[in-house]
Amino acid sequence: MVDHFKGLPKGVQPRVGDGPDGELPWAAWAGPHTIYVMTWGSGSCPRIPTSVDARSAEVVVIRTVEHDFVQGDQACTADLAVTTSVVRVPARADAARSLQVKIDGTTTRLPASAS
Repeated sequence: MVDHFKGLPKGVQPRVGDGPDGELPWAAWAGPHTIYVMTWGSGSCPRIPTSVDARSAEVVVIRTVEHDFVQGDQACTADLAVTTSVVRVPARADAARSLQVKIDGTTTRLPASAS
């Protein structure tokens, strides 16, 4: 199950990198067996996860796609904003170990979960 909201979760700092627009996706622990996936994009057409796969006990691969919430003839807004998705970590991934989360090719290394 994936849930999403505009903005950052409380206590999570923005990450700015060397992406084509200067902003890269990143991840952070949300709770036991769940992670936050933060992406930059249009506020009305944010990038949200479409697949979450555990490649091994230590690697999770997430793919996102721009989702058109405005639908129809209206264009996506040109505002650059963070959208946060809450994603369940696949059972194959071992949250008790350090985890590599690869979002659209960008890797975030998360420490072992305290769950």
